[in-house]
Amino acid sequence: VGLEDLFISNAYPYKYTQKKYKPYSQENNIASGANTAIVGSISGIASGDNSFIGGGACNTANNTNSSVVGGLSGTASGVRSTVIGGVSSMATGSDSSVIGGSENIGSGIRSAILGGGDNDARNDDSGVAGGNNNSARGVRSFIAGGYFNTAYGTNSFIGGGNSNETNSLRTFVGGGQSNRACGVDSGILAGDN
Repeated sequence: VGLEDLFISNAYPYKYTQKKYKPYSQENNIASGANTAIVGSISGIASGDNSFIGGGACNTANNTNSSVVGGLSGTASGVRSTVIGGVSSMATGSDSSVIGGSENIGSGIRSAILGGGDNDARNDDSGVAGGNNNSARGVRSFIAGGYFNTAYGTNSFIGGGNSNETNSLRTFVGGGQSNRACGVDSGILAGDN
């Protein structure tokens, strides 16, 4: 086993990357869009006009004014989208941002994910602050943390806990487990259903 093989097996767990990238190999960067820049990156691809990649490895900024700073295998494919750090995260919606974590996807317009793992913000102005396997699917829905929570309702909020849902307009679940706020303007502070 050579030194390069040790870096490959120990650099990042295989489950975080679809391919077994070699983050420490000397591979080329590609800056093919107009006014693009790549600084201090390995195997970066900046193909969108005015796109930027700063550091990290195997990152892609492939739409206008998109950027990726640090991390591994980050993709900013929405117009004016940004990925900062993390592993295998994507910002695909226009003006979307993903900061840190792993395998997070910001696909809604102006969506944001601030960390955690396997979270998604699928609709316009939606967000997830952290936790794991959370999904903000409603317009202006937000999940602060926890795991396996889903905010379907427009203007809905889940504070944390696990397996909680907001299913209607202006619904709220503060925490707990397996709670569902289904009626318009309904809320559940905490508990276990």
